Amino acid sequence: MTPLCKEALYWLILLAVTVAAYAVLAMLIGPGGACGAFGLLGLGGLLPLVYRKHGQAVALDERDQQIGIRALVAGYSIFWLYFTLGIMGLWAALCYEGRATVSVHLLPQIVCGGGILFFTARAVAILVQYRLQAAEKGD
Repeated sequence: MTPLCKEALYWLILLAVTVAAYAVLAMLIGPGGACGAFGLLGLGGLLPLVYRKHGQAVALDERDQQIGIRALVAGYSIFWLYFTLGIMGLWAALCYEGRATVSVHLLPQIVCGGGILFFTARAVAILVQYRLQAAEKGD
């Protein structure tokens, strides 16, 4: 398994644990206090351990770099669609109800949700690209 696949799987597991922790805490202490669950995303800092070299092995080649770049573009594209539509949609819905302001307590949750969406889309794009390449080779 390539280091990029390991990274994608690591992020998917970490994101699933974070979302589950947020859901449990939101039921117990409310959505405002549950934002502390997003601190688990700091465990993403352990990713350099995935890229350790074993002997003379190459960590990433050109194909892996291209897959990483395409996955990054896919993640950012989905993030910006969510972010602009989410923020503007929320504002439009509140204006429709007669309120012209958005609660400041809601904005960090929107930003963290966007980050989760970005990393999820990026990880899925990495795994899909490797799966498609393996299918083309007949593996």
